[in-house]
Amino acid sequence: MIRRVIGGVILFISVWAQLGYAQEQGVYEKLKQIPGVEVQVVNGSKLFKEYFILNIEQPIDFKKPKGAKFKQRVFLGFRDANAPTVIETEGYAGDRAENPNFQNEPAKLLNGNMVFVEHRYFSKSTPANPDWTTLTVEQAVNDYHRIRELLRPVFTGKWIATGISKGGQMSTAYRVFYPNDVNATIAYVAPINLELIDPRIEKHFSTVGTQETRDKLRAFQQVLLDRKKELLPYFEKLWAEKKIELKPFDAETVFDYEVLEYPFSFWQWGHKVDDIPDAGDAPEKVAGYLEGLVGGSYFTNAEIEKTGPAYYMFFHEFGYYDYKTDSFKGKLKQSSYPLNVFVPKNTQPSFDLGYINKLKKFIAKGGEDRMLFVYGELDPWGATQINLNGKKDNLKMVVENGSHAVRIKHLSNDQKELVYAALKKWVGVDIPVETVLQGK
Repeated sequence: MIRRVIGGVILFISVWAQLGYAQEQGVYEKLKQIPGVEVQVVNGSKLFKEYFILNIEQPIDFKKPKGAKFKQRVFLGFRDANAPTVIETEGYAGDRAENPNFQNEPAKLLNGNMVFVEHRYFSKSTPANPDWTTLTVEQAVNDYHRIRELLRPVFTGKWIATGISKGGQMSTAYRVFYPNDVNATIAYVAPINLELIDPRIEKHFSTVGTQETRDKLRAFQQVLLDRKKELLPYFEKLWAEKKIELKPFDAETVFDYEVLEYPFSFWQWGHKVDDIPDAGDAPEKVAGYLEGLVGGSYFTNAEIEKTGPAYYMFFHEFGYYDYKTDSFKGKLKQSSYPLNVFVPKNTQPSFDLGYINKLKKFIAKGGEDRMLFVYGELDPWGATQINLNGKKDNLKMVVENGSHAVRIKHLSNDQKELVYAALKKWVGVDIPVETVLQGK
């Protein structure tokens, strides 16, 4: 609010009224009038009428709103001010939205506007001097809330939050902290871990798929470790060709990490059992298969620089998974292979149950939350899928034999009809029946 004195009377006039906000103004002019927002026009979108990149000044610490600031990158696809607006709570960098012809699935289904928010402390939304203690769930959802408030006068239709994987965790957290900010939530493959290392993930590996497939995966891991000395040179050649610098680990440790990660990657992305090499296959075939499925770059400083902030959040509030090494004794270089080594350098996050406890209360509480969760049956992250506990007006859909890549378009036609009926109820948009029949 802006304070103004006229004729001895104190008036409080909203920023938008004071700036002459008018319905007939174009969206660019409206965006330019928002304090603390830089607006860049991006041409060439075939999907939206207009496409923008916003750099929004945000407090690094919302508990100190007058303190240090950073600029958060937001991508905005505009169709109509009265159409539904989908705010995507990206869990990582937002580089994929630099393409003006990018749109998320809900914006496509609802023919709506898109507000795609790059997560704080990733890519171009990183403060000059990061204070890792402010990389928390609460601080991040405060980012979304403030963006929602800034854009509220521009987009007058209903709002939907969405996110994928860690982004799905964030869209869920957004509703936990700000249940009335949006009219509905669509969370894709969002793990709802209830402990630092949720045992349901490890249990998943003993039940997913068929026993034959599980046995073949374990046997292949043993083959890799038995042939380690022979295979390592082939991996080193592949890493050299890709110009992968192996720091902070040596070649053997990276190899071991790949072997341990293999079952998680296999199930997460729905790979085919028939593609698993035989025990006696040529070393270049074996190395090429594992490197293509897992990738040594995943365990390097270059990757830590990109994804380290996510690991910080995993090991501080969201929970994660670990590797069981008991059956590989004597074949691994190290006694343990922790994943918290991938947090940013010079940080040591301790696990805080505060958010998880808040999440549990939210789940346990009744109410019509208007939330849709989509999971893949094979995906390890689906092992910790949300338990709706009879909550009203919510849906959870599991795609049979689905992976971490599942979306609404992968649902069965019966499932889609339920989802589209819910979206019509929640948002008021009809999704054509041919969309169901054509599997779009």
